[in-house]
Amino acid sequence: MTIYYVNKKPEKTGEHLVHKKECEHRPAYENCDYLGYFAKPDEAVRQAEIFLENISSCEFCCKEE
Repeated sequence: MTIYYVNKKPEKTGEHLVHKKECEHRPAYENCDYLGYFAKPDEAVRQAEIFLENISSCEFCCKEE
């Protein structure tokens, strides 16, 4: 299980990105919302979709496993 966060501020494309805690592309903690522990990135994305729209997973830390 891994800790995941989602960007509070959307990217230029309008997407809020889900990142693993250790991702080097994750914004500072004050610019992210904690999502929790999940086994897979898609579970974290579903959690983020509860309170944000247009969610995607980070292409660097959330590649297909």
